[in-house]
Amino acid sequence: MDEPDGERRKKQVIPKKAVSHEGVLGLNTAVTSLGDRKPLAPIENPMDLSFDSPSIMDISVTQEVEEKVNVNQVPDYIEDIYTYLREMEVKCKPKVGYMKKQPDITNNMRAILVDWLVEVGEEYKLQNETLHLAVNYIDRFLSSMSVLRGKLQLVGTAAMLLASKFEEIYPPEVAEFVYITDDTYTKKQVLRMEHLVLKVLSFDLAAPTINQFLTQYFLHQQTNVKVENLSMPESLSKMTGYTLESLKPCLMDLHKTYLRAAQHTQQSIREKYKSTKYHGVSLIDPPETLNLL
Repeated sequence: MDEPDGERRKKQVIPKKAVSHEGVLGLNTAVTSLGDRKPLAPIENPMDLSFDSPSIMDISVTQEVEEKVNVNQVPDYIEDIYTYLREMEVKCKPKVGYMKKQPDITNNMRAILVDWLVEVGEEYKLQNETLHLAVNYIDRFLSSMSVLRGKLQLVGTAAMLLASKFEEIYPPEVAEFVYITDDTYTKKQVLRMEHLVLKVLSFDLAAPTINQFLTQYFLHQQTNVKVENLSMPESLSKMTGYTLESLKPCLMDLHKTYLRAAQHTQQSIREKYKSTKYHGVSLIDPPETLNLL
């Protein structure tokens, strides 16, 4: 007579024995039981490790050190890149004489604004390209929009914020830009102006500046830091296509500004370029006259 399952389970006696470590882990004894260990026998026919052998692994990754690629150093596209930058320079430049159409601000107010932005850039250790982009955004914005003097600093703040976001790895927060205005404007006002600047500029923020043109030149010419800060080699003239004659009007204006630099009210740029980082170029005395013959 069959016993109930419950009674059968009661009568079963489980023998007590040590549970092996392999049993706990659930390993098969056929795998874990290796018997007596013996030294490996020598290989009678050594493997062929020639490059044609199927036994050899691909060691190309370990043999060759991966070279870091500089995206700017593309000799095959130098001319195309330069042509593109020149086209974008024309597209992204402000209108000539735009300040004459501004009813409430002047060139002097713009100079004060740029001088302040230089201080901001130095305070937050921003890239030079960030400052140059911000000035480009300001000039292009003022070329299309009339701005009251009470809002000019707001335009400059929004432009610097945009340039920082575009150029910097870790741009300052909006709250920082509100702080540098001494809380003259609120965070909401800065963000609204940022939106307006983007709209007026049609979101074209990748405007080429002097930094990009010089970077392209210095990448492909053997120059040192001092040459980069102090001179204009003939090779630079050849690459850009600008002759001394074509630069003459600009050089004359720059020379006049240079002569008055020490007495100018705004001194942030002069102070910046006194440092050894820029080889103290602002400390060089300007010549009384230019020999452009």
